[in-house]
Amino acid sequence: MMQRWMAVMGLAGLLLARPVQAAEMPPIPGDAMMVTHVKLAKLWNTPGMEPYRKNMAAAGEQVLKMLDQRFHPAPSSVQTVTVFLPKPAPMAERFEPNPVVIITTSKPMNAAKVARSYMHPEDVVEKTPGKMYTNDDGKFVLAFPDDRTVIAGETQQVLPLLAGTYPRKGPIADLLSTVGDADLIVGVNRMAIPELPPDLPPAMQTLMAMRTASLTMSVSKTSQIRLAMNYANGDAAEEAKQVGEQFLALGGQYLATLKGPLLKELLVPEPTEGSTISGLPMATGALVGLGAINTVLEWLESPLLKVNGSSLVFELDITDGDLSSVVAASGVAAGLMVPAVSKIREAAARTQSQNNLKQIGLALHNYHDANNSFPPAIVYDKNGKALYSWRVLILPYMEQEAIYRQFKLDEPWDSPNNKPLSDVAIKIFRTPTSKTSTPNTTGYRLIIGNVGEKKTDLWRPLFGDGKSRTRFANITDGTSNTIMVVETADEVPWAKPDEIVMKPGQPLPKFGGYYAGGFNALFGDGSVRFISEKVDARVLRLLIAADDGIPIPNID
Repeated sequence: MMQRWMAVMGLAGLLLARPVQAAEMPPIPGDAMMVTHVKLAKLWNTPGMEPYRKNMAAAGEQVLKMLDQRFHPAPSSVQTVTVFLPKPAPMAERFEPNPVVIITTSKPMNAAKVARSYMHPEDVVEKTPGKMYTNDDGKFVLAFPDDRTVIAGETQQVLPLLAGTYPRKGPIADLLSTVGDADLIVGVNRMAIPELPPDLPPAMQTLMAMRTASLTMSVSKTSQIRLAMNYANGDAAEEAKQVGEQFLALGGQYLATLKGPLLKELLVPEPTEGSTISGLPMATGALVGLGAINTVLEWLESPLLKVNGSSLVFELDITDGDLSSVVAASGVAAGLMVPAVSKIREAAARTQSQNNLKQIGLALHNYHDANNSFPPAIVYDKNGKALYSWRVLILPYMEQEAIYRQFKLDEPWDSPNNKPLSDVAIKIFRTPTSKTSTPNTTGYRLIIGNVGEKKTDLWRPLFGDGKSRTRFANITDGTSNTIMVVETADEVPWAKPDEIVMKPGQPLPKFGGYYAGGFNALFGDGSVRFISEKVDARVLRLLIAADDGIPIPNID
C-alpha cells in the first residue's frame, strides 16, 4: 500500500509545468466520491505567476533541462493533473482512499521510464509494451491510453476507465456539468462519503448536510474563487448560510488575535541595537503572516455568502496583485511551518504508539488475571520447536478473539492454516510510523535472555528466557521499574516467534528508531514512558531486569 501511495503522490507532485495549452478534463466516474482537476500549464502562465517563472528561469537553462531529464514525465511538459477518489465499496468494513491520478503532458512520454520511476524497478511487470505496467501482484497499474496521458491507480479502478465501462451518470457528473471551464476544480460527492462522526457539533452537521460541493478558481486579470455547497432545499441552504457567517466571523476574530504576537515579533522595543541573524526567519515569517492576515480580514469585510436556490455560494474576486501576494505568503509561511508540522506529526505518532502500548499492557494484565501468569514470550512444541509469539495468546484480550479461534495453537505461525491469519494487520500491533510496507509487521517486541553487564551477572528480563511464565510475584524490582515491551524499528511479523535475545556482557541493541530523542516503553505496571536516547546504558539494563535488586536512579 505504501508503495502505491508513493507512486500516486509522486505523479501528482509534478507541478512545475511551463507554458503549454490546457486540455479538457478526462473522463471521471459519475459516482466518484471526490475529484480535483488542475490546469497547471495555464495557471503557471498567468500574469500573477510571472515572478515565479522568472525566478525559475534564473536558475539557468541547463539546470531546467537536467530537471526534465531526471524525472518522468518531464516536469516542464505537465499539462493537467486530475485526481479522483472512487466511491467506497458497499459493505466495506472501513474506508481506504485509493486515488486514481491522471496526468496529461504536452510532449510524448517514455512509458517504460515512467513505470520504472514510480514503481520499484524489480516489481514492474510489463503487460502491454508502452501501454500498461503493473506491480508484481497486479493490483496497481500505470496505463498509457496515448503517449501523452498516464493513469495511475488500483487496477480495478483504472481498467473501467480504459474500457469506457465506468458509470457516466451520478452526482459528480451532474456537479461537473455546472462548474464551467474553470482552471481549478474540486468536486465532492457528500452522499458517497462514509457517515460523519456522531459527535460532530450540531452547527457543523448543518453545514455538512450538503449533497455535493464544488470549489473552482478561474484565472484572468481578475481571478475568481467560488465555493458552492448544494443542499436538499432552500431552507437547508439558508440554515447553512447562518452557520457559515458565524464561522467566518469567528475566523476573523481568531485571525485578529494572531496579529498581536506577530506585531510583537516585529515591533521590538529598541530596534536600533540590531538582532542576531537567527531571528530573521521568524521576523520574515511574521511580516508575511501579518500581510496575509490583513488581506484576508479585508476580504471578510464584504458579504461573501449568498443563497442561490438550494445552494450556498461563496465568491471572492482576486486581482493579479492579490493572487501573487497570496501565493508568496502561502509559500513562505508553508516553508516556515514545515518544521512545526513535522514535529506535530511526530508528536501525534508518539501519542498513538503510547496508546497502542497501553492497550497491549492491558491485554497482558488481563491474560495474567485469567491464567495467573503472563504468557511465555515464545510458544514451543514438545520437541522444542518455536511455534508463535506471545501476541497470539493475548488476541482474545484485545477484541481479536475471532482470529484467535481460527489459529491452530499446535502449529507454527506460518503453517498453511495460520499463515493467512498471521498476515492480517492488527492495528494495535502496528507502529504508527512503521518503516515497512508490510501491514502485518510490528515494532513492539520483548527482551529475553540476560541483560547483565558482565558474564557473571544474572539480570533476568521480565519474560526471562522466553519459555518461562512470569508472575507478578517474580518482578521483585517492582512493576513500575521494569520494562515489559519496547519499540524497535527492527520489525517482525506479529505472530512470528522472534524477540530480542540478550546475553550478559553483550551491547544493548538500538531501541526506537521512529522518533527523535528516544523510544516508548511499556512497563510492568501498564504505564508507558518515553525513554531518552541519552539514558545511561547501565540504567537501561537495570530497567529491563526484573529481579536484580539494584536501585534505579531517577531517569525522568
